[in-house]
Amino acid sequence: MGVKRNKALEQVKQTDIQGAKSAFGETWGTQQALGVCVLIIFASSSSGANILAISPTPVYSHQTAFFELWTELSLRGHNLTLITTNPMNDPKLKNLTEINMKHTYDIMKGVTSVINHMTNMWNTYEYIDNITLAIFNEQIGQPKFQELLEGRGNFDLVLVNFQHPQLLIFGKIYNCPTILIIMRHKEIPLTLQLISICCYPFQPPLNFYERLISIVFYLHNLYTVNYKLHPMRDNILNKYFNTSVTVKKLVRDVDLVFLNTNPAIHGARTFGQATIEIGYERSLHPLIWRRDPKNGENL
Repeated sequence: MGVKRNKALEQVKQTDIQGAKSAFGETWGTQQALGVCVLIIFASSSSGANILAISPTPVYSHQTAFFELWTELSLRGHNLTLITTNPMNDPKLKNLTEINMKHTYDIMKGVTSVINHMTNMWNTYEYIDNITLAIFNEQIGQPKFQELLEGRGNFDLVLVNFQHPQLLIFGKIYNCPTILIIMRHKEIPLTLQLISICCYPFQPPLNFYERLISIVFYLHNLYTVNYKLHPMRDNILNKYFNTSVTVKKLVRDVDLVFLNTNPAIHGARTFGQATIEIGYERSLHPLIWRRDPKNGENL
């Protein structure tokens, strides 16, 4: 399992076969034969991964945030099966198979007006997650979802939207690594310095009273998640997947976390090695140090 896990994670990275080919030059004979053999090995080992991505939340912002991720995975040769409520329907993405769950937007009708008329912030979090679970119960009964649940497929990697952590179970079904994709930093107890998350009533900078309320609100959310929402999700796992594995166990076993944050907007934070921020452009090319020819100072 460890070998497959490492191989699947490496397959997501782009392989420069052309660079390997050019290393042998244009000479003939033994070098050319060796070059062809190595290229064949490279070509066979760099085949695209079969990826299952599950992002079934019927909220447009939760879909568009990851459009570029799905596009790049498909364009780089990976076979991507995506459960989504907003299919891109892009004919250029030949390797992308989209399972349309757009009909579950009907469940979301009226949710915004209900939230806007709530008199306090304490039950908003729980209300939203109850709606999320209702949406899941509708989606899990769809034929395409059932096929995946029954293990009809071969996947090397599973990506799951954070609002449905119980679906990390697909990593167990297909015996492959899992990646949790998260909008901003909700449900991650990184720090008590909360930054304007959903249902959160304050904007930084916070005074003492607002910080005190923030701590109480944070602890209330932890209680709601651990003692109300997770047991509900555990029941779903037992009902639909016939397993005693808990959501907490699935989350602990996640191999990577993709976090849709931007430090310029959400604040700079310290993350572990398995957490990658994808909310902004990242350059993988090292900066070249340049010196002023006159005085030798760095430019």
